[in-house]
Amino acid sequence: MFEAAVQWDGISIPRSLASFTRNVDETSGAAFTGNRETYMTRRALRPGSFLSLILNNGTAIFSESALVSEILHVKPSRPQNATKDYGKNLRHGFVKWRDDKVLIDTSIVYQPERKPISDVHAFLKKKLIEVTQETDGLSPYLKTSDEVIAEAERVQQSLFSDLIGDKKYAVLIGAIAIENKGDSAITIGEVMMLEKLQIELLYYINVVRCTGEKFKHAQELVASHATDDVVILMHGGGNLIGYGQENDCREKAFQAFPKHKTIILSQSFFMYGSEASVAHRVKMYCCNPELTILLRDRLSLHIAKRLFTNGTKLLLAPDMAYAIGPVSRFSPPVYDVVWLHRGDSETPVYKSLPTFPRNTLVRVSDWRGWTSPKGATTLETAHNMMMNGLLFLQRGRVVVTDRLHGHILCILLDIPHVLLDNADNKLSSYHNTWTRGLTNTRLTDNPQDAARLAMELLETYGKSLQPVVKPYTIKE
Repeated sequence: MFEAAVQWDGISIPRSLASFTRNVDETSGAAFTGNRETYMTRRALRPGSFLSLILNNGTAIFSESALVSEILHVKPSRPQNATKDYGKNLRHGFVKWRDDKVLIDTSIVYQPERKPISDVHAFLKKKLIEVTQETDGLSPYLKTSDEVIAEAERVQQSLFSDLIGDKKYAVLIGAIAIENKGDSAITIGEVMMLEKLQIELLYYINVVRCTGEKFKHAQELVASHATDDVVILMHGGGNLIGYGQENDCREKAFQAFPKHKTIILSQSFFMYGSEASVAHRVKMYCCNPELTILLRDRLSLHIAKRLFTNGTKLLLAPDMAYAIGPVSRFSPPVYDVVWLHRGDSETPVYKSLPTFPRNTLVRVSDWRGWTSPKGATTLETAHNMMMNGLLFLQRGRVVVTDRLHGHILCILLDIPHVLLDNADNKLSSYHNTWTRGLTNTRLTDNPQDAARLAMELLETYGKSLQPVVKPYTIKE
């Protein structure tokens, strides 16, 4: 057993890590699986990453089967002259401060590679509602974009048919249309899923207009139908716990519709916030027999199983953007490589971008600045933004992305691409759950490797990709 302890505000916090069957480098905190193809490298002990849970009795226990820590509770007081990266002063960065909020590091997370299911035909015969935490069973066998999309749609249709049953109407809480094209794609996927299920969208509330007046109107509409005929759906994404606006909106919905069946659509965690806010939100989600939470990756599922007990139902389900379905490329590429590089709190930490070979046309930008036309409604605007995201990616013959929905929309478009993981393991966790079998996708956490892998994809798939329209890049 590898043991480590840190001193935090006078409290000794021991760490117990199961004996890895792999090599663990105590100095660098790197755990290697030896399988470079599937990227399970340099992640197990890396600081600055995911779980910020409320510590319970000062003991963190990690086992080989557990992906995250037991829930602990320690009341930290910020040290004098603490920097935003106070965790650097602690062993492996177990605790980090960002502004005035505590971020507990979960990159001491060992994610063993799951074995593929042995009997595909038996799996296909199962009702997925009966194996709700094994729904990703086919992912190692899915080699093409079309196969990944088809399986994601099959899983969604199967789960929602049983979860929603014969309900006729839905209210969607937290729909959003913003220039983060991924959120808009999720919104459109949610609406398209309801269309496929032939469920009428009775009303929706934009997360930026989540007011008492809006909920009063929603209650009036819902009251005209039987309780059993209406399901409350909450927008998916990657904001459980850590994003205040989205979580506050859900809390208002719980208060407005306490007796209705409620489903939080596919989500992952952003575990960041003050101790009080995290504690409040954990309590809000943990014990609601009317609530079902869909988790979009196995790391999030494991965290949820530790946090949300005593009633809340937990299911593993792919991102809702897959409900859009496959999209044929509708614009020729302008660059050899488009690098989708986000610029917010989830940005991977790298100081400079790598250089590419001469005569390789590369464009680096974030799609938040790729402005979309506004529609007459939130949903029309979301559609425009989703389509603009698809256009943004098509400018590259190959894409490098550190945004999860850069990955997912590239799959919809069947564009070869490289995933550059972030500190929260968001991309790798999703990839290792649903898309690890894809042959035209690569995963790394190193920008130099990302550039090299992008060039390899150009070499591998170049003959099947449209050529660049070079005049488009000529400057005036």
